[in-house]
Amino acid sequence: LKAMAGQVTLTPPTEASKQLQSVITCGHYITPVFDGRHLVGATYEHVSDEDTGKVYLPPLRLSNLANMDALHNKIPSAQLNRSEFADEPFIDALLVGRRSIRATTPDRLPLAGPLLHKEAYCRSHFQMDHRNRLYQSQSQDASSKRPTADFDYTSSLFPATWVLTGMGSRGLMTGPILGELLMSQILGEPWPVPRSVALGVHPARYLLRMMRKRSA
Repeated sequence: LKAMAGQVTLTPPTEASKQLQSVITCGHYITPVFDGRHLVGATYEHVSDEDTGKVYLPPLRLSNLANMDALHNKIPSAQLNRSEFADEPFIDALLVGRRSIRATTPDRLPLAGPLLHKEAYCRSHFQMDHRNRLYQSQSQDASSKRPTADFDYTSSLFPATWVLTGMGSRGLMTGPILGELLMSQILGEPWPVPRSVALGVHPARYLLRMMRKRSA
């Protein structure tokens, strides 16, 4: 997992943006006016090692302006450009920010599923790979060589340990279906997504890929 900062911005509406009736997403997003302000978001920024363990961070003026500039570039008709006020003392009162930490992964996909014991998996994988290579080397007829079987990683799982994290900035969209997937796996019920999707978010996918490359 890797920590990434995200900041959202609350900004007063303009006469044009008051007409907005639904959320607009365009890389960034903006909500209709609620309690006198739009919610605009969100940045995606690296954080220092010192801030990695924190849940909330102090909001930054530049991040507020980055949100507003990005939105203005995508939806100029909303007339929400605030960059001309960047050096004004009232900009911090005009734009109110909230900055937090996201948990992300290298491939930007969540982690959802049982937790694999790395050492046990590697040991079992090497044993299986050795048996397959030995069988194929002893076979006289190349056409009779059976394909390498998929390794059953279930024997290398930590007992009753499951993971649901790494949803980054898409937790509201992916959280419900991934929670259902996790519960169905725990209870042994049919999965709500195809097997390919479940394997795509499996917590051990990076280890599985690494081992397959070594076995190639």
